[in-house]
Amino acid sequence: ARSLVSLFIFLWSNELVIAIGICVVAGACASWFFAPPERRRSIHESHRAVMTGVENAFCCHLGSLALGSALIATVQLVRWSLFYLERQATARKNKVMVSILRCVECFIWMFEKCLKFMSKKAYIQIALMGTPFCESA
Repeated sequence: ARSLVSLFIFLWSNELVIAIGICVVAGACASWFFAPPERRRSIHESHRAVMTGVENAFCCHLGSLALGSALIATVQLVRWSLFYLERQATARKNKVMVSILRCVECFIWMFEKCLKFMSKKAYIQIALMGTPFCESA
């Protein structure tokens, strides 16, 4: 049980760092793009845009980013658990169970990819519009 919790925390923190990166870049690009043209040329405005993206990600949208990354981490934990069960079934030479687990793993992998795609778009929408995760997704 402790190793599952540790694995989940690792997967969640990994996905949270990715989500924060996406949100910061999207927020910085939006802040720079909507700045007046004469201010866009200065290097100071570029730094201000990045700091605005960081501030918005950490102060305003961290909960939404944590929710999205927790959803992805949960699906990844299920996939890793199925992979472990597949290894156990392979060691016991249970070919039927191995085949079933591989099919379920494939389905979970596709679901994870769709969830990551939707979450990335939601993180960008969160940075641009300031809406919650569920509304952005």
